[in-house]
Amino acid sequence: MTHNERALTLIDWLLVSLAMAMAGVLVVLALFGRPFAKMFADLGADAVPLLARLASSTWAPLLCAAVIGSLAAVGALVPVAGTRRAWLAVAIVLGGLVIVVDVVSLYSPIFRLADSVK
Repeated sequence: MTHNERALTLIDWLLVSLAMAMAGVLVVLALFGRPFAKMFADLGADAVPLLARLASSTWAPLLCAAVIGSLAAVGALVPVAGTRRAWLAVAIVLGGLVIVVDVVSLYSPIFRLADSVK
């Protein structure tokens, strides 16, 4: 294996940065989950789905951020370019999926409540 195969290219650095940014977004979502948790407590535990309670907790988004950050770190350390990009692609796809599910889960009880008021 040559040195060029081990070196990270510009695309590799961009992929690592994107995956780490997604992990950072999940850390921010974990911090902003507290107001949602208080609002959900006012609604009552029965009215809030499990996924919304997980999204508004602190530990679930932080756990997902740690997994995505770990996948990105492993991807950055893998010496083979094809395998490296596969790890990074998994981190990015998983990160995007978790962010979308987290945001939709936080707002779905609000939309459900607003729909019932009409």
